[in-house]
Amino acid sequence: QRLRSLIPYILYGFAVFYGIIYLSILNTVNRERVGTTVKTWFGGDRDDVIKAREREEKEIKESFKSLRKRVSGGH
Repeated sequence: QRLRSLIPYILYGFAVFYGIIYLSILNTVNRERVGTTVKTWFGGDRDDVIKAREREEKEIKESFKSLRKRVSGGH
């Protein structure tokens, strides 16, 4: 009886744990992809959306470059 009452809690904990891992993987995969949800009704993107996305991608890549400091020495 006691084991049967623990099963829903175990399943719920597993679902939450799996959800957290899944979202973190999605976040790392889609880190540099910006604005993919903004689409027009008839497929494809408008020109201003494409330009804005390219500008944001360039800004993101430049910000990542500034985060990585050059280290003297090393291999």
